[in-house]
Amino acid sequence: MFADIIRSEVAQYGVTFKQLAEAVNVAPCTMSQYIGGSRNMPGSVEAGIIERLQSPRLSEERCSNCQGNMFPTRYLDNIDDHPVVALSKTQEETQEVLDLMSDARKVLINKKKGATFTDAEDALLKSIEDECADLITVAKTFLIKMHEWYNRPVAETMRRHIEKLEQQGYCSKRKAVWQTAK
Repeated sequence: MFADIIRSEVAQYGVTFKQLAEAVNVAPCTMSQYIGGSRNMPGSVEAGIIERLQSPRLSEERCSNCQGNMFPTRYLDNIDDHPVVALSKTQEETQEVLDLMSDARKVLINKKKGATFTDAEDALLKSIEDECADLITVAKTFLIKMHEWYNRPVAETMRRHIEKLEQQGYCSKRKAVWQTAK
């Protein structure tokens, strides 16, 4: 699947496989083996390709397969390609989450950490958990479609998002690697 997306992205961005191989410091014949599946692609090469192509779709695919990733999502490649379709799916999923929120809040409001739930409460919580996961997937797909169609900078969007969370105090500020090096 990763190699299929690379082929698609190379065609979309008008880069040759030779240029891509040079950009990630591998021989063109080695790149051909990676893309053809006769040789496993190292993570460093995957990362280099993602950076060279600036491909959020490749990044999403890579992260969805990372061992230890507790929140893997998938790019929705079986929906109409236009961003408006992904936006409509995001709106639908948002409404489904909103519809479940009041009932889920009632279930959770006075529960202590480690509490158990009735079968009905558990079913409701599973529903909202599933809908939240769906919402994450369609929202990421929308951002990727915006990048693919209109060259919107997904990486910059995510940097702004993290900065906003840090400014609002929702998460700790991370020091840049160069600030922590001595």
